[in-house]
Amino acid sequence: MRRLINVERELRHMKEVMSSLMDKQDRLITENTTLKLRVAECEKVSAINQELKEEIQEIKKQNDVLKATCQKYESSLRSLQAKVQDGIGDQAEGGLGDNKLKELRNEWKQEQEEEKLKFSEVVRRQIQENIKFAVIEVIKEKEDLVQDAVDKKKSFVIFGMKEKKNPNKFTREREERELNKSVIKRVQESTQEFDQEVEEVIRLGRYSEAGMRPMKVRMRSQVAVEEIMARKGKLANDVEHKDIWIKRDMNLEDREKEKVLRSEAKEKKN
Repeated sequence: MRRLINVERELRHMKEVMSSLMDKQDRLITENTTLKLRVAECEKVSAINQELKEEIQEIKKQNDVLKATCQKYESSLRSLQAKVQDGIGDQAEGGLGDNKLKELRNEWKQEQEEEKLKFSEVVRRQIQENIKFAVIEVIKEKEDLVQDAVDKKKSFVIFGMKEKKNPNKFTREREERELNKSVIKRVQESTQEFDQEVEEVIRLGRYSEAGMRPMKVRMRSQVAVEEIMARKGKLANDVEHKDIWIKRDMNLEDREKEKVLRSEAKEKKN
């Protein structure tokens, strides 16, 4: 009898050890996935930087075109100057005095210098506007990318949760927040209160009675999401929530990468 009791104790102990090891393994896989996703985000930023370089190169090309136009303009001015000087020479032969010729030449030179300055200012402003527009567009794109990445780090998605038949949107949303909290309570430890850190709950897609749209949940912190993801396996052992599962909030590209990572992990286990 004592042997049986000891064997049962050892079996319980082994189950606890195995459960602990499985939890650690899940955490390591989660951390590995997070790191790889961060690397992917860095690659996105690098791609944006490359696009900015290409935009700057395009602006430089436009600048070269403007410079070429300016050079043509200057060449035309020199040709015009030669013609004017020839005309002045003809007028001089007709009897104009030296002082009058100098005065006309100086006035003409001053007018040409003013035209050059005006043209150069137009070119400079155009180049500045092009550069400013390109930089603003890239900055906005980076801000959107960073904000989206931060939002996804603080969010997760619940699948398999049935919707109640309630046409009133506000009542339905209130009930869904309570359903979401019940799932989090089932996953979290007894000493934790992550169900109080929910910021927003959104059903993804169009409403239909008795539907099962995915539910996106945004938390106040990334820590809360990581803790929930580390313990999401508890739902499989719960009768009430056995058909419900939790996944990270990811875009299409990240989901494809996760599939590859999971496939690699399965191959390593086999």
